[in-house]
Amino acid sequence: MSAKLLYLAPRGRPDIMAAVSFLCTRFQQPNVKDWEKLSRVLRYLKSTKELFLTICVDEITQMHSYVDSAHMAHHDLKGHTGGFICFKNGAFAAKSKKQRLNSNSSCEAELIGAGEYLKQIIWARNFMIAQGYKMKPKNHINVAKRKFSVIPNK
Repeated sequence: MSAKLLYLAPRGRPDIMAAVSFLCTRFQQPNVKDWEKLSRVLRYLKSTKELFLTICVDEITQMHSYVDSAHMAHHDLKGHTGGFICFKNGAFAAKSKKQRLNSNSSCEAELIGAGEYLKQIIWARNFMIAQGYKMKPKNHINVAKRKFSVIPNK
């Protein structure tokens, strides 16, 4: 069931991506709490099946990125990062995954998460430039409710 949710989440339901990403780390030894979490996601999907994904554009030349991380969220003490890119409302690129590195603090987990997600932000910006859009020189990445300016080389 988690594999089916993993297929669905990035394609049409980015709102469940963090929960599904976490559930997929529990394949080998699921416990009762994991089954309860899976059941909760399924109940949420059932109650929100009439919702649809809305994407609005405020200004096509200005992307907004949001990244947040959790320290020691997994049984192997690794953190978890989730984030998305939007122009105004509605994420057009969302990602949620387990961090590759262990961190010593929540601040370090946030920096690791921002570093991992920054590649996708720069790719999205370069893709928009390749499509002919003149992107603003600065894009902002919001990490744990703090705003940073990102100025890629291009």
